Amino acid sequence: MTNEPVVDHDPFEPAETHIRIHGLYEANKRAQVSSLNDAVEAMRNGWESGPAECYRNTTEKVRLGTALERSILNWDIQQSNPQVLEHFSQNLLFLCLNLLEHCDTAPTLDLLARDEND
Repeated sequence: MTNEPVVDHDPFEPAETHIRIHGLYEANKRAQVSSLNDAVEAMRNGWESGPAECYRNTTEKVRLGTALERSILNWDIQQSNPQVLEHFSQNLLFLCLNLLEHCDTAPTLDLLARDEND
């Protein structure tokens, strides 16, 4: 089995018509967003690991692997029930607090003094 690409074009490259309409910078940005959205949708809709791995490899090659994983995480968070979202938020807060060198700063103390409903 070879590692040949599944498509014969780069999905992150904008079409010539989009470049003429939007300019190169905006067309590139739109092509990247569109391709990332397609990848996230395909991966979240239960595609098998082969296509998912292909998307991950493709996004890594164009240095968008982190953006893809962030998009998947954002989608998961938005679709989660409130208890999962609350638990995730608490864990994220604990992680951030553990990364601080000094927890005795005014903003940190203010955050810790807040009620969880704030």
